[in-house]
Amino acid sequence: MIDSKYNLKGLINDLNGKRKTALFIGAGINMSKDVKITWNALMDFLFKNALNYLSIEKNIPASVKAILHHAWDKPENINAEDFKYWYNTHSCANDEFNHLIKASIVKKVLGNGYISSIQSFLYSKCDKKKIESAFRKHYMKGQKHDKNDAPFYTLYNVARMVMLLPNIEAVISYNYDNFLTEAINILYENADSYFHGAELDMVKGNRRNIKDVAGDLYDEKMGINTTPIYHVHGFIPPPSMPLPEEESHIVLSMDEFYETSRNSYSWQTATLMHYLCNYTCIFSGLSFTDINLQRMVYYASKSGCRQNELYLLCASQKEDIDNDYAQAKQMLLGLKYSFLKDYGLTLIHDNDSYYDLYKTIGEIIDNLNIYSNGQK
Repeated sequence: MIDSKYNLKGLINDLNGKRKTALFIGAGINMSKDVKITWNALMDFLFKNALNYLSIEKNIPASVKAILHHAWDKPENINAEDFKYWYNTHSCANDEFNHLIKASIVKKVLGNGYISSIQSFLYSKCDKKKIESAFRKHYMKGQKHDKNDAPFYTLYNVARMVMLLPNIEAVISYNYDNFLTEAINILYENADSYFHGAELDMVKGNRRNIKDVAGDLYDEKMGINTTPIYHVHGFIPPPSMPLPEEESHIVLSMDEFYETSRNSYSWQTATLMHYLCNYTCIFSGLSFTDINLQRMVYYASKSGCRQNELYLLCASQKEDIDNDYAQAKQMLLGLKYSFLKDYGLTLIHDNDSYYDLYKTIGEIIDNLNIYSNGQK
């Protein structure tokens, strides 16, 4: 069992005690209604692009190409006879093609073009204008929003977390995008509309410069009040900025993962181990399927020098039904959480939704005794 109330008290004590903190973020912080920027969605997009190239090169019939495009998702209005054949293709696709294999094929087929394809996928779905519009409509002072209509709610709360917790000294991102940087800058540019009282005084009096760091920029000296966002898998900027000159700065395919994990002296490994061993760490929007992250968390938890907690923010949707299937799902989630706990993670879990989880985190930040006058 996860004692989330006890673990929440530990997190509150650590934040009030101003313990040095690092925030680890994944694709989950960008989740929003009608905006799918998940790792799975990205891989499906890239793989379909690769299939388009292959279908031309190998002269694949349009009917076969259409089936390949739906190998991982069920086509609409499929009849019972075709479903049987589709399911065989679907099983083959899932059994034979994990994400690393798909990514490696994408890189081989698209070449350097895969980086611009990632850029196109990310920034066609989200950009500063979309984030700013959502924030203005739903989260300004006096605005009310519904639980089922709260776009970019996790991103909004994570941005506030970075701005209002001075003990967060660095962000380690597994995302290629700059959406967190944009969200923070939006809130800074319109601070009077989003903050009040001691929070507003703190935001205005202690503005932090947010710097996206990747590639050869990792060893640049950070200026005063600068909070780095280390993109350990690389940084792909919006179309208005130039793409990385070297593809080696992007980690996506199998060979890139192997090279990164093999080099124990890489800045990605050294940076992560430094924070994991010496800082209180908060993990947000991460599913923990990345084997490199699992490996480093495991070593950090066994190193003997770590004195700080590693908090994982997680939630599971409450089932509307109460039957054997719902119980089986809960048992599977319980097994996963037990595995993560054994790896040294302190889980803060919400049984209802991620909205409720980050609503709780937002309320905790609102009531911390770390502001200029010591009280709200």
